[in-house]
Amino acid sequence: MVYNQKTPASKEQARKQMVIAGCYDSFREYQKGYIKGGMSEEAAYWQAFSDAMSKNPPLMDSKGVSSSKSGTIVPFSSPSDDELGEMAERMVSRKVFKKRSATPIENLQWVASHLCVKDVKPRDAPSSTAWGMLMWARTSPTTENIFWSNLFTKSMPTKQQLDHEVSKSDASGVINLIDEVTRISRESKRVEEG
Repeated sequence: MVYNQKTPASKEQARKQMVIAGCYDSFREYQKGYIKGGMSEEAAYWQAFSDAMSKNPPLMDSKGVSSSKSGTIVPFSSPSDDELGEMAERMVSRKVFKKRSATPIENLQWVASHLCVKDVKPRDAPSSTAWGMLMWARTSPTTENIFWSNLFTKSMPTKQQLDHEVSKSDASGVINLIDEVTRISRESKRVEEG
């Protein structure tokens, strides 16, 4: 199948289309090959885009408009028997999690901490959500990239939150110092009176 849709106006739009189509990894391989073959980076980019999208064109409705929402990854074929077997192997009994749960931020931080850990087990996860997210993020370089660039960044505190924590910790130090000075003052008065 040849990708015959209108060429995007920018590389950013092209990248989004490839991520949605699930063919960004293929694109990178095509692009590397074309550059090694002597093609200019610009020509290699657009040729690789065309080739990758030809193999995985976006789903279009009857009006020729992409039926996927921006930012979503759309599967283009049913999973093979091997893929279904792999998915089944990743499934875990709910008993493993014993009704444990975690906040979305805790889940994201746990996944980030364990994404490259080889021997992590489902029982190590704070929740089934964290385990599922870890399994998803490990499925391909594209999903790992989405995890780091889109999801994990949401778990980072804002400057305002950091400033608030610093001011709170500074204030508690001052309060503790005042309490200590007050205690010492009382003790010294007792010694003078006693």
